[in-house]
Amino acid sequence: MDFNVYWLLKKEDSLNLRYCLENFSPKKFHVRNINGLRPTIVDESVEGKTLTFKKKKNSLLFLIDQKECYNLKTHEKSFSLRYTLNEKLKEDTELTNADYENGDYLEITFNGKIEVEPSEFERAPGIPFYRIKKS
Repeated sequence: MDFNVYWLLKKEDSLNLRYCLENFSPKKFHVRNINGLRPTIVDESVEGKTLTFKKKKNSLLFLIDQKECYNLKTHEKSFSLRYTLNEKLKEDTELTNADYENGDYLEITFNGKIEVEPSEFERAPGIPFYRIKKS
């Protein structure tokens, strides 16, 4: 099991998000306050539902079955991806981002493992940014 966090290229955020939503099965959409001082904002199972987003000038507007559920303000950092174990001890993938201005943390959990590969760009010497491996 690999508990590393894979930082994705910011310039590919919308493309990565769209690819994941169109090619993998999202199962949960969760937005909480980073420091836990406010109640959970969104905590919804999206299995059997359609999770989409609209790219706006300064945000990504998320919709569940065409109903607006959360607006992620312009994010300072790129999406990241990590692997978790589900209740059946199989790997799931979490795609995450944070809106530090509002103190919100977004998690989209997908069934199964979404593969990544190193990009040619580095976060720091020897530490690459990653991209979603497209099949």
